[in-house]
Amino acid sequence: MPDTVPAVTGTSAEGSNKQGDKPESPNDSPLGVYAGFPYSPEPFAELSDGARLSLLALDDLCTKADVAARRMETEQTWEALHKRSMCL
Repeated sequence: MPDTVPAVTGTSAEGSNKQGDKPESPNDSPLGVYAGFPYSPEPFAELSDGARLSLLALDDLCTKADVAARRMETEQTWEALHKRSMCL
């Protein structure tokens, strides 16, 4: 295990970006910097373009599922918290 931590590129805490207005690509970030990454001795899968696009389409579908229901739930929770704080 290396003793040094890799430098993280991209946006800083102030929101400035060394590369202009272009957001950082997920492929530019070292694994495990922004979220945990489980270790496996197995190599990454080499996917065909069709398989990669199918997985991305599935990810988009799952990401967009129940957006309206989640927003309604968030708004109702917010309203309940503010009504309760006004009554105190």
